[in-house]
Amino acid sequence: MTSQVGAGFRADPRLCAGILLFALFCGSVSAQSFPVEPAAGHLRILSWNIELLGNRNPPRSDAQLLALADRLLGFNAAVIAVQEITSTGNPPERPALDAVLERMGADWQAVITGINGFIYDTTRVELLSAQALAQLQSPPYSSFYTDFPNWQQDFGNSGAPFSNGGNLSETAVFRELSSAVSFRVISNHFHFGQTFGFIRAYEGEAVRIYVEELLSEKAETDLIFVVGDFNAQPGSSPHPELAVNDTLSRVPKANSNNTGILNAGEVDLDHVYVTEGAWDAIDGASAFVIRPEDYDETPEAFEATYSDHAPVFVDVALQGAANVSAYSGSWYDLSHEGEGWLIEILENGVAVVYWFTYDAAGKQMWLVGTGTLVGDTLTVDELFVTGGAVFGDGFDPADVTREVWGSLVIVFSGCDTATLSYASISGFGEGDFELARITTLAELACLTGSLKE
Repeated sequence: MTSQVGAGFRADPRLCAGILLFALFCGSVSAQSFPVEPAAGHLRILSWNIELLGNRNPPRSDAQLLALADRLLGFNAAVIAVQEITSTGNPPERPALDAVLERMGADWQAVITGINGFIYDTTRVELLSAQALAQLQSPPYSSFYTDFPNWQQDFGNSGAPFSNGGNLSETAVFRELSSAVSFRVISNHFHFGQTFGFIRAYEGEAVRIYVEELLSEKAETDLIFVVGDFNAQPGSSPHPELAVNDTLSRVPKANSNNTGILNAGEVDLDHVYVTEGAWDAIDGASAFVIRPEDYDETPEAFEATYSDHAPVFVDVALQGAANVSAYSGSWYDLSHEGEGWLIEILENGVAVVYWFTYDAAGKQMWLVGTGTLVGDTLTVDELFVTGGAVFGDGFDPADVTREVWGSLVIVFSGCDTATLSYASISGFGEGDFELARITTLAELACLTGSLKE
């Protein structure tokens, strides 16, 4: 990943030279005010701390909740990572959120644990999994309780990582329906207050280690977005801890966040970090802040109905991030040296598969078929074996015979790993192979967002 300048700010030659030029000209939304639609083929991921949605005092009125729902709809985001959404009881009672969702319509669903979570549009994305990350409180992610065995005496009941208000980070994996590409979002509400900056350091480190673990295991997807209320400006924890090893890069904001919103004058607290796989998918390589002035509102009027935080979003072209052509190359099963597969990914999801193997008598047998790649799954309904012709001057195309041998399905679990399942109709049975890639094609970097089934 490209090196970072300062605390988590990613330097990249694709960005415009100079901060002023960048703010004026870079990105397709940077020179515009909101509302603005996502560019064609882009999906919007938004993060917003909706200040004390479930337990404001006094509570929001019904009219305010309806206005909040309409504002959320107007953002045109497919996934909204939310913070300070309070749920109580089992099953959870969340009347304020339920009122918002009812107004937004049946297509909108929420998955909330504690006070963080997600609201998402089921017509654009499918929720594949979600969990509260309780493990981040313990090794190997955090050594806080070892480092401070008397933490309650020293810091009080809220003075531990992820402890303010049951404030665990929550993660969810979604699949964009139009591209079948999967991506992960981690919604965070890092510890508040200058006193607890060292707590945010533990929290940032824990989140980064978790992301590193996901990437090293090639689990699910390498398109990962770490978003939320960081309760700190760049340069202060958790920013330096997230940026260690270039695991995550902070997405610079294309427009000013210095709006006076609101937090007693504190600004620039909400951010988006991404993995390298996700970086190239972001429109304009920048995030965008939605400000009160974009709606001709004062910060005070904005907070009265909505929040003391400004939403921040990125627009991403997930199909572009999943460079499925990079699956092209030669593959083999380590336990079956001496045979192998050649895979060619063509345009529009068309693929050609060659299988170099042997028949029951030990003679070479080449199988070939064309199929379709949808998301991470390549399906060849008819795999052919050819025969009849002879080598050299005696070759006559009219002599070639084509017999359907069977079918196969290849599911890619990462850039270099896949599972192949076959079913023969000509006496070779059924079976599976675990494939590893041997060769790649030049200039086809694998930035797959595929889901490991």
